Amino acid sequence: MPELKLMVDGEEFAGWTQIQIVRSLDSLADSFDLQLVTRGSSRPPPAELAEGDECKILYGAETLIHGWIDEVSEPYSASSCSLSVVGRSRAGDLVDCSAVHKPWRGTSILKIAKDLCDPFGIAVSSDVSDLPEEKYFKLSQGETVFAALDRLARDHGMRVVSRSDGSVLFTRTGLLRYPHVVIENGVNVVTGNFRRSAAERYSDYIFKCQLAASDAVNATDASPKYEVNDAGVTRFRPLVIERDTQRGKAALQEAAEWERNTRAGKARELSYEVVNPDDPSLSWENAEGLWEPNTIVTVRDPYYNSEGEFREVEVRITQTSGGTRTSLRLSPPEAYEPKKPPKKKTKKRGHSW
Repeated sequence: MPELKLMVDGEEFAGWTQIQIVRSLDSLADSFDLQLVTRGSSRPPPAELAEGDECKILYGAETLIHGWIDEVSEPYSASSCSLSVVGRSRAGDLVDCSAVHKPWRGTSILKIAKDLCDPFGIAVSSDVSDLPEEKYFKLSQGETVFAALDRLARDHGMRVVSRSDGSVLFTRTGLLRYPHVVIENGVNVVTGNFRRSAAERYSDYIFKCQLAASDAVNATDASPKYEVNDAGVTRFRPLVIERDTQRGKAALQEAAEWERNTRAGKARELSYEVVNPDDPSLSWENAEGLWEPNTIVTVRDPYYNSEGEFREVEVRITQTSGGTRTSLRLSPPEAYEPKKPPKKKTKKRGHSW
């Protein structure tokens, strides 16, 4: 198994006894938690690691996270001492910090994102070819950079995600499909769970906005709205959301459909802990390399009546004294895709999708 290493200022720190790396489609910043435990009163090296240090997490020669150490902790007891290093990818600053910029007019989404991220030294790219311009985009008071980027992305059915080199990417879901990467009951599954929830799902999504006054916009069109229904919610549960957009009804339609589909997808999730049956030390990998969020793989699980493609929403790789594991959260294919409405709810019970 390739060793996982922490690199700080060119210096390598390895030998971690407990490891957790979390990469999620729902969180801009990837995170890591590394622990080194020693028995007895011997203080574990390296004590010179400091909060705020820039670092890289490497898996062999492959960079998993390029970011910053947020916290260093050194607890001890009568029988052991330990060192814990917790941090996030460089995008963590975008999650924490307020956005500062004057409003944009007639500016592409990518240019707005670069203006917001450049002060943090974070590069921005996109694998979406049809990025439109924003007629007018204004930051809300105290809005974080991530909140502004997320608002830009959601209005166009996209996500903004971290990349392993520390940059961020505007992307759409479902671009990477690995049909021969299989999660299969009885083969590589250690544990599984099928979670169903109605708590964050609504029957009607009503999106509204207020357009700036102009000669081209009359009073009737100045307050457009768009309403979309979720057939999977059978009782009346409306949700009204005000959006700050100047693209009118088209933007509201995209945002409303994205909100409905995302909430429907999160309401029905599969979770698995998987292991490599041939070599448990390689359980962080599949046939295409490391398990990664926003890729579509195949699930074969008759217990949950699940057979087909599912999207990896979150990947959590861990190492403890019990060995290595990968934990996955998966959503149905239509989640996060604006043009695929949720299926209508039926009275059939059990594990059926």
